[in-house]
Amino acid sequence: MADALEELVRTLDSVLSDKFDLPSPKAEIKYHSSSDASCYYEPKTNQVHVPENVGPADFIHEYYGHAFFNNYSHLGRVLTSMESEMDVFERQYGLPKNSKVEVVNSGCVPKIEKNINGAAEYRLHCNLSDKSVCRYLKLKSEYNKLFEETRPLQEGFAMFMEQLLLGSLGPGIASDRLTEISGSDYYAYLSKFLEGVNADGLFTTFYSLGLPKSTRPDIVAQYAIEHLKDVNGLKLLVMYGSGKRDIDLLAVYDDKSRQKSQLYDGNIDLNVVGEKEFMERVARYDIELLEPLLNGNLVMGDKGGFESLRSWVIENKPSVAAAEYSRKRAFETYTSAEFYLDQHRYDARRRLIWGGSLDNLASAIHDDEGLDVPSRDLTHAINNLAFSLSYLNSSVSYQQGRLYPHRAQLEEDNLLKQITAYLKEVENSEVLPSRKKVLGFLSKENFEKFLFLKSFSIFR
Repeated sequence: MADALEELVRTLDSVLSDKFDLPSPKAEIKYHSSSDASCYYEPKTNQVHVPENVGPADFIHEYYGHAFFNNYSHLGRVLTSMESEMDVFERQYGLPKNSKVEVVNSGCVPKIEKNINGAAEYRLHCNLSDKSVCRYLKLKSEYNKLFEETRPLQEGFAMFMEQLLLGSLGPGIASDRLTEISGSDYYAYLSKFLEGVNADGLFTTFYSLGLPKSTRPDIVAQYAIEHLKDVNGLKLLVMYGSGKRDIDLLAVYDDKSRQKSQLYDGNIDLNVVGEKEFMERVARYDIELLEPLLNGNLVMGDKGGFESLRSWVIENKPSVAAAEYSRKRAFETYTSAEFYLDQHRYDARRRLIWGGSLDNLASAIHDDEGLDVPSRDLTHAINNLAFSLSYLNSSVSYQQGRLYPHRAQLEEDNLLKQITAYLKEVENSEVLPSRKKVLGFLSKENFEKFLFLKSFSIFR
């Protein structure tokens, strides 16, 4: 059995990698000699228990469905973390997992006994003022509620992975499985999940769950098309940036096909511009578009035209007009950073006011202490701040007829270095920026250069 299952895993791992650029599950496969046992996934040990003669559908459901979901999705990681914390308490006091427990506030240290006559299997004698007991009971209640609320999603994903992978094993296998589950809850879960896939797209659904994002050009193209919906008139699609936190894309359309827009959903940052605007801004050496042009990878479009435009930018020198334009953009993006910070302050204060607490209300009115909550507005604020400083440095370089700032110039700009380092820290840790940190970057002391910029007539 083990040899056949290992061959199946190799086959399906290749399908995941080749077609979807997804990793293999991290779970351990534990074989059982009994053919009567069921195939199941145990989150706390991250093991898939496999009996003799297990069918491919059941194995895929547990290994590529539940184990994969717990290993890689946001929800799966949360549930696994909660299970692990509960497991510490249960092992310490010998409480069997997934058992029904009657809690008895007897004022003693926690101890477990069999409950012979009651509806619950066990009695937990404890002191309800004990912090560890309170934490466990609260966590168990939250876990059970979250698990039941999201069970349709978890099962729907597992059933979807069955269909996705069974189809690669031969004709008719996936449809036979559908016939087998027809009319069951599992069929309903699958149908609901498929509704989301059909509405949003396969990769949009995957990435909204938190599955690892791909930067492979063919996958990125499919993902972008799910968001763009229509590629008629698409001239260029360029991927750039690190791809760690989100996928940065520039889409250039002919001017009749698409309006300028910006889409950011936490997984994709898609900047859509018209062809005329794109060419005008490149001619002005706008760094927002030079970044994808000079350092990005062409996903779709005319490769020859893309390379010619890249060569033109490198071979020519920026003009004085380009320097003036960059100074203007520096001020505009700084103003945008202030706007997003104000938007964050407004939203956070509104949440405090409607929180129902007099303390919340007082905090919202009198101080900003309660406003240091992460948000996308703060992400936009700090990104605009980084752009603003980069535009300033570019303006200086362009005045000197150079495309890039001197290394020394960038090293002297300590604020830009701090912001860039902080953005990398946020990106690597997958958390949102702190408001206090952003406020520190936005202080007047750091931005005396902007007070100087405002004296230029171009900003009046």
